Amino acid sequence: MPVPSPFKFPPIALSKGRLEALSDGIFAIVMTLLVLDLKVPDLPRHVAQDELLAHIRELGPYFFSFAFTFILAAVFWFFHHLIFHYVRHVTRPLVWLNVGFLMFVSLLPFSTGMLGRFSFQKVSALFYFGNQFMLAAFMMGQWIYAKRARLINEADPEMQQRIVARLATMLVGHAAAITTAFFDPKFSFNTFVIAVVAGNAISRKLRKAQTVSIQSTN
Repeated sequence: MPVPSPFKFPPIALSKGRLEALSDGIFAIVMTLLVLDLKVPDLPRHVAQDELLAHIRELGPYFFSFAFTFILAAVFWFFHHLIFHYVRHVTRPLVWLNVGFLMFVSLLPFSTGMLGRFSFQKVSALFYFGNQFMLAAFMMGQWIYAKRARLINEADPEMQQRIVARLATMLVGHAAAITTAFFDPKFSFNTFVIAVVAGNAISRKLRKAQTVSIQSTN
């Protein structure tokens, strides 16, 4: 009796367009779900203005976590779009790296809800910035893999250097925030913003210095 051969997937061309469509769809759903933690206060219709304002102020941590995450999610979506603009075609490893990235995108409503409910507590801050760090790590992993696998269109090296610099800045910023959260969860958000602003400023200065150096040699 012949031994059946192990199953193998047929060689198929993986579609970059379908991967981008899946990613855009998940980003759209996740960014919409973020608003669900903002609940309208359950009060009588003719409640006193001061009481209504007091209940709205209680939602402050939820508004903060919503706005902070929505902006970061938009940044990650933009860089995902930028990276795949330069990717010529996709391979199975790149697909799975993207799936890992999307898994942590899908976790954003939970980590954001944790942050809003347990604002500035160590566990919620660590979980939140850990989620963001994994997003940056998977995105950097996709870029590094695509470069090594020669999947990248090398037509615009300057922009590609900017992509790497910005992703590295995000990684450092989230790592710094995680470290700070162990000692001062509330200040961890300041640490992230400071690290990102400083990283971008340094990156711009290095690019200007490089441009001046190239012009002087010419």
